[in-house]
Amino acid sequence: MFVRVKQQGNYLVANKRVGSKVRQKTIAYLGEYATLDQAIEGLFDAISTGETKAAELWAEVEKWKQQIPFGACLCPKRDGVPIYVTRSSGNYNHDPARRYWRARREAESYERWARSTKARLEKLRDIKAAV
Repeated sequence: MFVRVKQQGNYLVANKRVGSKVRQKTIAYLGEYATLDQAIEGLFDAISTGETKAAELWAEVEKWKQQIPFGACLCPKRDGVPIYVTRSSGNYNHDPARRYWRARREAESYERWARSTKARLEKLRDIKAAV
């Protein structure tokens, strides 16, 4: 196996002879990392950073959830939280409900990214164990 450097990132590639021809198969995407060991270490650090960021965002979600004026809203509810939009200020970025949903989407995004990166890390660890 060897590392192929491309513009999009580094790939772990293996050669296999099929008949009289040599075929190459991409084993794993290493991204910005030059070796398999660096990729494992880097992904482990990235996962912990992503999980920390998600935890911070969930704390922010709870903070904004407390600030939503439940009694002032006649809008339908989503997950127990009213969809609330103020009409007085014209600047909807300061609306607690909007900030709640923005932080929640971002936290969920970080959690999805961490799950997929964990799967990628496990694949790289399995490859390293096999080599």
